[in-house]
Amino acid sequence: MKQISLTLLFVLTVFFADAQIWIEDWDGGNTTNPPSFTYENYCTSRDYLDSLCIEGAGCNNEMNADYLYNGVTGQFFGARDTDHNGCAGNVNGETMSFTGIDISSCAYPNVTYLCVKIVESRNMAGPFGAEWGTSCGCEDTWDGNTSVQFRASIDGAAFTPVTQVEAFNGSDTRPGIDIGCDGNADDAGDTEITDTFLEYCFELPQLGASLDLEIEFIGFNTAGEDVGIDDIAIHCEADETTLPAGSTFLPACTPFTSTPPGTLWKENFDGTNTTGIDFSFPCIIDDSRDYFGVVCNPGGPCGNDDINADYSYVNATGSFFGARDINGDPCMDDNPQTSMATGIDISSCAGASTLILCFDIAESDSQPREGMDTWDGNQSVANNNSFVTFTVNIDGTANDIISFAAIANNNSGPANDTNCDGTGDGTALTEAFSNYCVELPSLGSNLDLAFTIGGLNTDGDDVAIDNICIICNDNPVDLPSTPVISCVVATVPVELVYFEGQKVENESLLSWQTAAEWNNDYFEVQHSVNGVDFYPIGRIQGNGTTNELLTYDFIHNRPAIGANYYRLKQMDFNGEFDLSETIILVHDDESKEGKIFPNPGNSNVIFEGESSTLEFFNIQGQKLLEIETDSGYTNLDISKLEIGYYLVKINAKNGESSVLNFVKSK
Repeated sequence: MKQISLTLLFVLTVFFADAQIWIEDWDGGNTTNPPSFTYENYCTSRDYLDSLCIEGAGCNNEMNADYLYNGVTGQFFGARDTDHNGCAGNVNGETMSFTGIDISSCAYPNVTYLCVKIVESRNMAGPFGAEWGTSCGCEDTWDGNTSVQFRASIDGAAFTPVTQVEAFNGSDTRPGIDIGCDGNADDAGDTEITDTFLEYCFELPQLGASLDLEIEFIGFNTAGEDVGIDDIAIHCEADETTLPAGSTFLPACTPFTSTPPGTLWKENFDGTNTTGIDFSFPCIIDDSRDYFGVVCNPGGPCGNDDINADYSYVNATGSFFGARDINGDPCMDDNPQTSMATGIDISSCAGASTLILCFDIAESDSQPREGMDTWDGNQSVANNNSFVTFTVNIDGTANDIISFAAIANNNSGPANDTNCDGTGDGTALTEAFSNYCVELPSLGSNLDLAFTIGGLNTDGDDVAIDNICIICNDNPVDLPSTPVISCVVATVPVELVYFEGQKVENESLLSWQTAAEWNNDYFEVQHSVNGVDFYPIGRIQGNGTTNELLTYDFIHNRPAIGANYYRLKQMDFNGEFDLSETIILVHDDESKEGKIFPNPGNSNVIFEGESSTLEFFNIQGQKLLEIETDSGYTNLDISKLEIGYYLVKINAKNGESSVLNFVKSK
């Protein structure tokens, strides 16, 4: 049985921001970062690139009554026919900029979001009406070159696209949110803009201290080409579920990249690995069904290296590493294939910190064959067994760290292989990228990281890997997921220093101390009156993973008269548990005819009371010992009794009797 111990009641809480940290609402809400413009002008009520309001609202720049927007609150920013009637805007692009927006309060694991309300009028007033174009004799909406592009720069980095509003396809078509950023709003998931202000939210590329935001207006050169923008806001949220009520969350052109604190190295396969270390792939990408390398979901940024549309992975962000049917043209080999990143500097991780490997992994199940053709296991030919194993070499010592394998035999789904024995017995992989973290066996100076893949020899055998990180961690709450047990780190979930108790008046005070905790969710304090049947009487939160010496206390304020048995049930985050040894405290009833002390006691104890006959019964009701006592104090030899719990009946000479609980100890 593993020793466990509790720590001082201490709760590690992840504080999620759930907050708007900046807004431009054109009504005075922005007091810190005013916009700047390459061009800004209100020429007429039909020609403008400026802040304005609807007709009759009372602002300096009123929009013509021919155009209608619903859901308007105060002023907003609009663009329409920016090169007409005195307007000299460049239809090839005019930019509104906000610089130095403070986003430093948004810290990991939260996410920064851009939210904005967008509208486009659609009066459809017929020939020569507000949206009618005489040049085409049709409704004049947006052309293929008309767009609004939102870009962001974090901490001075290059601007990257966040989202863009584009015409559906070609001239005189409605605009929409182009989530694929391909220049047209005609793909699945692209959302049409209406004549009502609606709010849309997008992830910004990453966390940071300072944000610069650009909004470029392109091609607004007719009266029918218009847009309204309001309530440009920056939010810091736990995730998209806490965004403003009524808003619509849509994918950003540049996916959010989360980098945990303490990250020493990261490979996300999107070209942002700045350490100069890359994976060396031994194979090539032959086609969309046979590959071993950097790929994308269909429609992603990889171009010719998109995987086949029959397959898909959920939560994929940009490029990722993928392997499928690797014994065909890519590798021409049934042997397992290994890719490696060498020379990762880990020398800055020292002291009580821990090195952690984290990564995202998925296995698709969308293709028609996937239902029967997944991973293989327990095959007579070893190279046919499907697996993925991560290995680290720290200063010349190599160890397999974490592995994934088929759950059973041929055509079974893959899962975490918790003991690296070739059979998946942990959490199953799905088509959604899931994060895994695992402790590395030691600190050091230099780390080589490799993953080996074998047995993926049909188009139904696949894996996808992304966002591989090496993290120097001293606070488990900062990790992207709860660590799992390593193949080589035989981690005792809780290293118990002691577990003891004492009677304090009519209460039981329990104390315990831990020297280290790993993946420790909580301690459940259990109580029994017979040493067999235990029931929970309290719970104290654990401290996850820590190497600190921690002490915990628990008071049982209503113990039973007689023997009270206590033990701890330590629960891991993954549902596994361990039990401590049992300790015993005896609470006497002072009204009895006598008492035995010490209790618990060993072979020689003392009875205090009137002249009596003492009968010792075990928990099965068998009388095992009888002793006569004198009035006052009597030494009792109970060496014949086994260690355990006993009921002692006190038969006083005056005819009174009572029963007390006694525990024979070592």
